[in-house]
Amino acid sequence: YEIDNQRPFHWSVQQYWSPSHSDYIGHSLTGVGYQIILPDTFVQVHTTWGWSGEPLWPLWTYHNGIYSYDYVRVVRPGGSNSNNLFLTYPQQGGLMFKNLKYYLYWESIGSDIDHVKIWYSIGRQASSYDSSYWTVIEPSAPNTGEYLWTVPDQDSAFRINIAGLNSSNQRLAADGSYDRIQCLFPDHTSIAT
Repeated sequence: YEIDNQRPFHWSVQQYWSPSHSDYIGHSLTGVGYQIILPDTFVQVHTTWGWSGEPLWPLWTYHNGIYSYDYVRVVRPGGSNSNNLFLTYPQQGGLMFKNLKYYLYWESIGSDIDHVKIWYSIGRQASSYDSSYWTVIEPSAPNTGEYLWTVPDQDSAFRINIAGLNSSNQRLAADGSYDRIQCLFPDHTSIAT
């Protein structure tokens, strides 16, 4: 019903057999569509872990006598929000050098985003968005579309995240880098003197 009314929903699967993990998983996803390919039904999910598009997951799994089960939470917003935010650099990962300055760039849509909050994560070599490893870069940068940042002297890959807030500090939109950025020391040994 929610998808037919163009509303995504929170879908939590438990005891869900994952062939790629060779194990049962519990995971929360955003359901954005569905497809019926008889005799099966699939949920189209939005992922945050790569450029795999919006893959189809079976509505349920059965493996070694165990059925998966799920929960659905419906979120119905109170009104429209025409604001959006897109991190444009860095986006696809790459390489940055420690202690050097880089501009972080974003595009914002709508007129209500007053300022942005920017942070980075180094959790588990930035292979996931582990919120216990977030470090604030700037809690309240003007929404100018750019911010000059000095890459910290730390030994880990990282990801960048940005949130757009209104003048009352309410979060209106957010985006982040899709792949981790490697962090290295600059090599000055090849510079001729």
